[in-house]
Amino acid sequence: MARLLTDFDGPSLNNLYDLIVRTEPQQILSLFHDDCSRKINESISLLELARFRTLLNERQGSIKVNKLIKKSNIILNLLTHCRMM
Repeated sequence: MARLLTDFDGPSLNNLYDLIVRTEPQQILSLFHDDCSRKINESISLLELARFRTLLNERQGSIKVNKLIKKSNIILNLLTHCRMM
């Protein structure tokens, strides 16, 4: 499966995640199977797809946490600056 995604960057993975979340699991498995057969001449198992989806979910969660931390730090910096005035 990793060979199938070698050309993917961050935004491409985000788009793929959105498609996976919004599409029926059976259809996703079928599409991945077709892509693997066509592009790398291999098959994909349900277990591989499940693990990949878990990794994408974890990545999305950490992105959200990082954005919240960044916003919190900006607010704290502004508040600190306001107290100094």
